[in-house]
Amino acid sequence: MKKFLLTLAIVGISFASFAQGTLNFNNKVGTTVDAKVSRLSDGTGAGAGITAQLALVAPGGSLTFLLPTTTFKTATAGQKFYVTAPLSFVVPGTAAGQSINVRMLAWETSFGSYDAAKSANGLTGFSNDISVVLGGPVAGAPDALPGNLLGLQSFTISGVPEPTTYALLGLGGLALAIRRRK
Repeated sequence: MKKFLLTLAIVGISFASFAQGTLNFNNKVGTTVDAKVSRLSDGTGAGAGITAQLALVAPGGSLTFLLPTTTFKTATAGQKFYVTAPLSFVVPGTAAGQSINVRMLAWETSFGSYDAAKSANGLTGFSNDISVVLGGPVAGAPDALPGNLLGLQSFTISGVPEPTTYALLGLGGLALAIRRRK
């Protein structure tokens, strides 16, 4: 019986040491986090047709996209700035209590991914990088709540015009200037 209890204790400690950190993906948490995501074109909330995802920011600046993704609320104008529901999820390869750097990305859903939307000049945007302390099971203590995105700031999403758009704007301005001289 003692061997069984000892084995059970060792297994429990092993699982606790492999416990991974948890994160709460939400850009509105009471008064502590209120980071609106809006469209640059008209200042309205991101709303329908926009997807959001968190990315782990490595020391060199490279991004590792974290799953899951989420969308934005569509019910009322005031809600369209916020993700549909808080998502608590495990961040692979991390431990509870560990501090990580993350960035929130948003893009036009029809493109499928942030990179695809960006390369096609679709609506894209991203937040500031923030440091988050992960929650989860900690050995010898009660489980910590999932880490919130404290320090997340509001940002806008917009499409980047192609260089030909700038060229057409320039030609239009030149045509107006020539016409005005005549």
